[in-house]
Amino acid sequence: MGLFRSATLFLLSAMLLPAQHSSAGDTLAGQALFQKSCTSCHGENGKGGRGPDLTTGQWRWGGSDDAILRNITQGLPGTQMPAFPMSPSDGEKLVAYLRSLSRSGPEEVLRGDPAAGRRNMREAPRVVLC
Repeated sequence: MGLFRSATLFLLSAMLLPAQHSSAGDTLAGQALFQKSCTSCHGENGKGGRGPDLTTGQWRWGGSDDAILRNITQGLPGTQMPAFPMSPSDGEKLVAYLRSLSRSGPEEVLRGDPAAGRRNMREAPRVVLC
């Protein structure tokens, strides 16, 4: 029974992993699809416009890859999001690009001495513009 349970747990955990990791080529191809079909509503960099910001990783209509793909290919009834029928391969590339928008880069490390900055601000000559 222990072997069966272990095998079952292994198979279930494997099913939870993404079926396919996107490559840089997929992301670039997805970016080209985005530029062609999505920028008029979501902005050149996905930050929004008439359509919502797609860079936050917060998806109102479902955040799984399948849900995002369904929203793209079938549209969202009652909204301004039309259907964009495309091949499953193109859809996966577009989702890969959208995922890349919400990945944050390394956090910027701020350097300096806040106390010295405050002292400098107090000691700096005041400039008055007329």
